[in-house]
Amino acid sequence: MENLGTSPGHMSSLVEKLQTKTEQTRQEIEKLTDDQFKTLSKSLSISSKNALTTTESDIVREIEAMQSRLTARCSTVSLPFGSRLLQTCLLGVALLTGLSVGSWGLMAWMGSKVQTLHQEISALRQTKEVEQQTLAKLQGKTWGVQLETIEGKRFIIIAKGSKITTTATTRDGRQALELE
Repeated sequence: MENLGTSPGHMSSLVEKLQTKTEQTRQEIEKLTDDQFKTLSKSLSISSKNALTTTESDIVREIEAMQSRLTARCSTVSLPFGSRLLQTCLLGVALLTGLSVGSWGLMAWMGSKVQTLHQEISALRQTKEVEQQTLAKLQGKTWGVQLETIEGKRFIIIAKGSKITTTATTRDGRQALELE
């Protein structure tokens, strides 16, 4: 009988069978490994999503809690601060209004005072002109002669360039000086 394991034809078929078996085993292992990877991938994806969802919900919950604490604190702080700010603003507006009205009133009063003084100056100038004209008329009628008291004594001052030539007596007996 011939040894089946040693013949060259049998060896090649055995090698082929082993190769086929090895290929099948390799394919099965690859399929199992691929299935395991897919299962692990799905599981990891689900676990990651759950972890992210949990983390996100925790963060949102903490933010909402922090927001409510901040809102409560801000409302307790903002009420006094807001009323102080409002008081300060109202005081500023009142002061500004008072200063504006006071300045306007002062300027109006000063304007009317300036106008009154201007009118008085104009009236005094007119009076001065009238008085100067009257003085010129009087000096024309008196030929520049003036009466003056010097050191308690009374004098008649004559115009420059005039000379006293003679004295005379008037009709009613008073003394008179003749001027050249």
